[in-house]
Amino acid sequence: MLNSFLAEKNELLQKYDKVLNLDIFPVEKEITKESVGKYKKELENERFVVSFCGQIKAGKSSLINALIFGEEILPKADLVQTAAITILKYSEKPYFEAKFYTEDEWEKLKNYTNEEGENYYEKFLKPQVNNSIKHGIYVRELITKSGKKISEKDLTKLEDFVGVNGKYTPFVKEIILYYPSDILKNIDIVDTPGTNDPNEFRSKITENWIHNSNAVVYVVYAGQSFAKQDMDFINSFLIHVPSKHIIYAVNKVDVITNIDELDEWIETLRNNEALKLRKILSKDSEIVKVSALGALINKIYQKTNSIPEHLSYYAEQLEEKGFIENNGFDLLEKAIEDKLIKNKGQNLLDSHKEIFKSIFVRKERELKIEIEKFKDYLTKLAHSKEELKEEIAEVNEQQEKLNDLIKDFRNELMKKSNNTEDKLRELFSNIKNHILRRVNNTINTSHSIKTMKDDVAFTIRNAWEEQSIDVSINLRKIANNLQDSLKETFDNLKNIINKKDIFSTERIDYLMLNHFNKIQLEINESIFNSIGRENLIQEIIEENTNWFQRFINSEGGREKAKSAIKNKIDTQLTNFFNNIVNNTLDKLDSALAKQAEFIQKEIAEELEKLAIQLNKLSTDETDIKNEVDKTEKKISELETKINKIKEMEDEIL
Repeated sequence: MLNSFLAEKNELLQKYDKVLNLDIFPVEKEITKESVGKYKKELENERFVVSFCGQIKAGKSSLINALIFGEEILPKADLVQTAAITILKYSEKPYFEAKFYTEDEWEKLKNYTNEEGENYYEKFLKPQVNNSIKHGIYVRELITKSGKKISEKDLTKLEDFVGVNGKYTPFVKEIILYYPSDILKNIDIVDTPGTNDPNEFRSKITENWIHNSNAVVYVVYAGQSFAKQDMDFINSFLIHVPSKHIIYAVNKVDVITNIDELDEWIETLRNNEALKLRKILSKDSEIVKVSALGALINKIYQKTNSIPEHLSYYAEQLEEKGFIENNGFDLLEKAIEDKLIKNKGQNLLDSHKEIFKSIFVRKERELKIEIEKFKDYLTKLAHSKEELKEEIAEVNEQQEKLNDLIKDFRNELMKKSNNTEDKLRELFSNIKNHILRRVNNTINTSHSIKTMKDDVAFTIRNAWEEQSIDVSINLRKIANNLQDSLKETFDNLKNIINKKDIFSTERIDYLMLNHFNKIQLEINESIFNSIGRENLIQEIIEENTNWFQRFINSEGGREKAKSAIKNKIDTQLTNFFNNIVNNTLDKLDSALAKQAEFIQKEIAEELEKLAIQLNKLSTDETDIKNEVDKTEKKISELETKINKIKEMEDEIL
């Protein structure tokens, strides 16, 4: 699937090269060679991001080593406090870059105390810093104002930067590892620290990468229950990840006695209420059973035709159980590719295909309107001077009337926008009520106020995801209804101007269509971009941690606390959706006013050009025959150009 995507992407890049060599720019003033070159560059540089998460010892490093290197490059992170976040990127030559904390970050780390009152520096960093000093490495050498970096070509020295006894380990904020793997040409791989990372800076980096990932692989140790560290990680990081982005890699299946035992274990987890609420392992399509060690040994053997001595024992065991070749790794690779294409790839390709279509459609439209202008001019050339003078008077008389007409048009646009408000409010009221019903049920059945914050967060996420398809359908209906309604207003203005017989029908059609297309884009952008699942959850949950904590510590009683929490969430949902509607309407009103202003300006400019043209024809002793010949020749040239554009379009698209 990924190969198919890359083939299509390369084909589109080649089409960009062909288009950029065409003599068609600019297109309607807005599409230039530079802007199309920028689109090409954006497509060229687009990359997928895949994050790997999970507990220490779940086998993340082995999975990534098998996927990217085919050898043991990433060292095992024995302790979470020594595990640096590692970003894998493509380079023709392998090397890694270690980024160290800045002075400000280091000072904050030294002063950071967790909820249990433990000082992070005293518990985790100080022993490691003392170890570094024994190796002759001192804080002042690595911790600088802007943040020091060290590049290293020898990948075996990674252990010095992330190992338990690594001399640089306590000072490392993140590692960027560059490697000539074909996979990394299009995908950035992120190896996150273990689920219980106590380092707040690494946690923030982890959150940002996971949040921006197109697929998240959560590695689970087969047969082991989800520990508190797993739940804390899921509650903190996966709450902002759409469930359709997550793959659960059930690793170390080779330790399970038989497949029935594994299936029973998965079913047990599915029936766990906390995991069920978080949609953990809820779909078979999102579960891949793998033996990372089996895959790694298989890759090493294929690459070197030998197996390292320290892996030979495991190789024999896994070979006997059949997990060397049947390691499930091909299914994991396919699952990752599938997520990447569905979550980003296909939409990316489709958007660039639309850019190509738009270039040719708009260029043809631009040339046609030029032809109409010359045809108008031919008509004017056939008029007598008396008729021209009458037209001049008519143009001058209509200028003020058209200005008034545009004002009425603008007011009508605003009315149409206001009519949309009720539909939006009704839609979001229904969504809010659906979410509240689910939230109320969670609160009523919750056994602990302490766990309620996270349970409510996932309830809101799930309720929102359940509604997302219907929301999109209904928003599309609202957008289409508004567009249909606005089109009537545009058509009315167009018909009134056409009746005045000042411009050709085609010129007015072009002018109005151009602005209506822009309005359609503004409507879609305003309505669809105002809504974000992440924003919803942040608004309701993240900013209210302290507020929830107050009820946990209060002595007001469980029922009183539950009632207060329900009311609080009800109020916040109401405010959140009101803000969406208000922001949407503000953007719409601004867009409509702007397009009305542009139409008024363009009509004024057209009238001014027309007045100049008429005055010139009525006063100059123009050689009419020569003007007619020149004009007809220009029309013929433009028609030829349109045919060539169509041929180019057929060839490229």
